[in-house]
Amino acid sequence: GYINGSNGFVITNSNSTVYDRFIGSTITNIGDVNGDGISDLLVDSPNTKHPYSPDGAVYIIFGNSNLNFTGGTFDVASITPFTGAV
Repeated sequence: GYINGSNGFVITNSNSTVYDRFIGSTITNIGDVNGDGISDLLVDSPNTKHPYSPDGAVYIIFGNSNLNFTGGTFDVASITPFTGAV
């Protein structure tokens, strides 16, 4: 199917110390990284500024059948070991 405005979710970063103007300029299905049977996403953020990553960041968002992002957002600043990785 297609994202039509009533399904899907927006990827954001609420961490004010991170410059993420181009977060999500590339989003790729990377298969099932964490072994739970649900596909996961790789999201780039080429301009992210972190003390440990001055040249950008890559986020992995774990797919999860228990989360409902319909019409919602996923904030990469809130990634935990259960929802993804930086």
